[in-house]
Amino acid sequence: MNAQTFPNPSPEATRLSASDLWNRLRRFYERRGPRAWAIDGVPNHVTINPGMARRYAHVALRYAQDCRRLGLGAAAPFAVVEMGAGSGGFGYRLHQALTGLRDALGMDDLKLAQVISDMAESNLESWREQAGLRPLLAQGAVTGVQFDAMAGEAAGPVGREPIAPPVFLANYLFDSLPMDLFRVTGGCLHEALATVEAPPEGDEPVDLSAVTISWTYRPIDLPYYGDAALDATLADCLGQPDDDYWVLFPLGAMRCLAHLRALAGGPMLVIAGDLGSTRFPSFPLEEPQLIIPGAYFYAPVDFALLAKYAARLDGHALHQARDRVLNISLFSFGIPFEQLRETRLAADIFFDMVSHSLIFDSMRHMLDSGAPPSLPLFLDLAAAGSFDPALFDGMIEVLQTELRAGLHPPELWEQLVEILDRFVDNVFVTPGGADTVFNIANLLQELQDYPRALVFYERSARLFGETPATLYNMGVCAYLAGDPEDALARLARVVALDPSHVMARGWIAQIEHDRDAPPPPDAL
Repeated sequence: MNAQTFPNPSPEATRLSASDLWNRLRRFYERRGPRAWAIDGVPNHVTINPGMARRYAHVALRYAQDCRRLGLGAAAPFAVVEMGAGSGGFGYRLHQALTGLRDALGMDDLKLAQVISDMAESNLESWREQAGLRPLLAQGAVTGVQFDAMAGEAAGPVGREPIAPPVFLANYLFDSLPMDLFRVTGGCLHEALATVEAPPEGDEPVDLSAVTISWTYRPIDLPYYGDAALDATLADCLGQPDDDYWVLFPLGAMRCLAHLRALAGGPMLVIAGDLGSTRFPSFPLEEPQLIIPGAYFYAPVDFALLAKYAARLDGHALHQARDRVLNISLFSFGIPFEQLRETRLAADIFFDMVSHSLIFDSMRHMLDSGAPPSLPLFLDLAAAGSFDPALFDGMIEVLQTELRAGLHPPELWEQLVEILDRFVDNVFVTPGGADTVFNIANLLQELQDYPRALVFYERSARLFGETPATLYNMGVCAYLAGDPEDALARLARVVALDPSHVMARGWIAQIEHDRDAPPPPDAL
């Protein structure tokens, strides 16, 4: 992006929040649905992994307990509303975490009302067909609704019926809501007007990485937005010791908080996790950039300004103890955090002491460093990462290499085998996504545990569909487990699907030869 300053902006120049880029981003998610994550490369491992779901669940249920202790909505439904639920993977894992923790805490009387919401109807349609979410939606255990975080009329029971103070989850949502850019210099605010040159849209996603944004800066007076809380927060941007810095103003996130505040009509908690910073100014040295990896984009969130804005709506902010690239902040409205003892304790433990950033950075280091044999470290991180299938998928080749090299004693491999079911419990099937169950079966096959490998291959076929590769491995495992007739039946299905499958034909010929050959003389 190119930064320019002219006294007279071009007629096409607009506030960043009014740029058509945000409409393009919205249309991208509406058109692509779950393909945005499965095919177009929108990152989602950090946002939907089971460890993150467990952390959110702990804080949400501790908030429910705090509200009960304060005499708020003990008998009413407790709503947990995820906004911008996307593929639905986080909502599925959140349901597992919420219900498991509720039962473990003995909160049997808690009327849990979990809502997953998104603005894109294409995502709602995909949830109704997804293997894990489909039964939850049909049973009413989870409610899926179309909801605009800045303007939606209701989110499940919120806004429709009496409920306990709700929890809203903005899990990597705010970085995709409209923002404005300002520069503070000479003690004055300057608005940044954007002139955007972008390729035309088509039926398929258009790469925006070549987009050109030219900025025109001009001084402004307050009030700017015509909204008292917004303008007061913008005024807070002045008066820093450094008199030359930029402000990426999270306008969409602020409007979302205001809308949720009105919708809830009383106390509520918002948990927001995103790329961003809790320090202000966030950009003291250089002009901030939109991050444009391809057909989509996002921008870092200024959590410090969100906290200032929330305070003007009777809100209170709780940030992580250390500012991180990936931050999670809590915003409580109507109840100060001094009264939310259990909520603060859960946040301290799950967002600071054992933060998602720590686990994610450790996993990334392990996968990227090319470190020496790592099965022991993997076993430790598997539990710390809540048995994340993506961790297993990222390590499968390393594990197979270590197994073939005989680097670890059998007892250590048996420890791995004992936890494999826990990875499968967290599998969320998406189009084009990794088949973790197949990878587990493949490792068991290399461990020569053929009966167990066969069980996992069958689970893979049920979840991801029968493929020649799955059926072929099932046939080989059946034969090596001592069942040649079962092996022949499975291998015949491979050939039916792929007549050119030479390996399957070779196994069939060998098994039939062995079956039909006369017994050796000493067996008579």
